[in-house]
Amino acid sequence: SNDYGADVIVTCPDQSVIAIQAKRYRGKVNLKAVQEVVAARTHYSADYAVVISTGVFLQSAVRLANSNNVELWSNDELQQFLGMDIAFSRIAHCFASTT
Repeated sequence: SNDYGADVIVTCPDQSVIAIQAKRYRGKVNLKAVQEVVAARTHYSADYAVVISTGVFLQSAVRLANSNNVELWSNDELQQFLGMDIAFSRIAHCFASTT
């Protein structure tokens, strides 16, 4: 509670900010998760917004995410990220190696 719609706020090396909403669901994720991260992006002046879930996104969530420039990561994207493959994402620059 009192997270203003983001479970995690990441500040990247380039100072861009990512608002992340995480949902550990077995079922379907509705548009409320997207609404929350959109509010969080505004509240925290974030540059990017991402909803990560172990569940599947309903079409209403997908449409709202598309119209608000929010990335949706389902289990497949989460597994790629955990495997250090984030090339699919607009926030890949934040996790690029600096060496």
